[in-house]
Amino acid sequence: MRSLIGGIRARAAGTVAGVVAAALLGGGLLGPPGAAAAASAASPPADPTSLVHPFVGTENFGNTFPGASAPFGMVQVSPDTGGQGGYDYDQNAIHGFSQTHLSGVGCGVAGELPIMPTTGAVSDVDPDHYRSTYSHDDEEATPGYYRVGLKSYGIDAELTATQRTGWQRYTFPATGAANVLFNTGKANQKVFGSEIRVVGDRTVEGRVEAGNFCAGKDRHTVYFTATFDRPFASYGTWRGTTPTPGSREAAGEGGNGAWATFDATEDRDVVVKVGLSYTGPRAPARTSRRRPGTPTTSTPPAPRSTTPGGRSSTRSGSAAAPRSGSAPSTPRCTTPSCTPMWRATWTAATPASTARPTPPPATPRTRTSRCGTPTGRRTSCWRWWSRGWPAMSRCRWSPSAGTAAGCRAGRWPTARPTS
Repeated sequence: MRSLIGGIRARAAGTVAGVVAAALLGGGLLGPPGAAAAASAASPPADPTSLVHPFVGTENFGNTFPGASAPFGMVQVSPDTGGQGGYDYDQNAIHGFSQTHLSGVGCGVAGELPIMPTTGAVSDVDPDHYRSTYSHDDEEATPGYYRVGLKSYGIDAELTATQRTGWQRYTFPATGAANVLFNTGKANQKVFGSEIRVVGDRTVEGRVEAGNFCAGKDRHTVYFTATFDRPFASYGTWRGTTPTPGSREAAGEGGNGAWATFDATEDRDVVVKVGLSYTGPRAPARTSRRRPGTPTTSTPPAPRSTTPGGRSSTRSGSAAAPRSGSAPSTPRCTTPSCTPMWRATWTAATPASTARPTPPPATPRTRTSRCGTPTGRRTSCWRWWSRGWPAMSRCRWSPSAGTAAGCRAGRWPTARPTS
């Protein structure tokens, strides 16, 4: 598992490099506005990621985060120091590295499952007490990678991510009590309840129910599975502020958490991989077992090249299908990682040659976009949004087929869709 860290970091940087290069070319950022000839002749730098500064916006209420995430990934592993985005550059202490973040928010949000490495006996589980000071002189961030030195413990922490998993590597000083703490009772928003379990000698799993984003009524549950690269020597959990060595479970409202202790007298590195899911407790384990860097679609997309001016000369995968008259007729999610809930929730676009598509009996009939191409929609869209935001119960959705054709499904009627 440890040998994969460097590879994941390199792949993340390479993916971001492609995105940055496309943005530079497509947005005409390589030349002055209006200078089409100059933009066409210009070329991106050898390493586009050198232009990315992850710390931009992390102070003065910019509420961004400097941690690691893959483009369009579901995991954003980053340090937590305070502030609505989870990280405030002006703070000097870190209380954990949580798995979820949103950039540029106006209210506290996400920050579920902060993980914190410590040393010594686990006797105080208050994050305000076990947090560590750090210095910006001993901190670095590049696309897909973050590193910091934790002064209070002499620990070097490194973070990276794939699209579905977050990875952390801790280099401890030589000690027989190298701890990794999982705090399920703390997030960057209200936590309604949580549970955590120690499974075997390498795994910690559980869930966190959080919500009330911007004083709303929303709630969501994050399920997680954390797997270590080697067995831990001892473990425990806490309920409230009381740690219980040897305990394997903790649940309820308020503070909950668990820890694993390793012998780092000789092998000083500890690597933990975290898989997340918003659908159920089994999905994180499947995600965690996937090989890092595995494509998220069953067939790899065709190469995508971008020309100056923002037009793509080559479209990839299903996005090009409507142009050839063969829109996808299978669900969008066709990989082994798809859950039954996903397959039952989404409908797919039908072939462009089909005048009146006939969906399954239990699925509402698909709509037709203004370009005449049948478009799919999310059947649970209305019910999902109306739980917390009644005023936002009109949803917009078009799959890749409609998007590639330049079409978008319109707003749904005010009446609740039949299902």
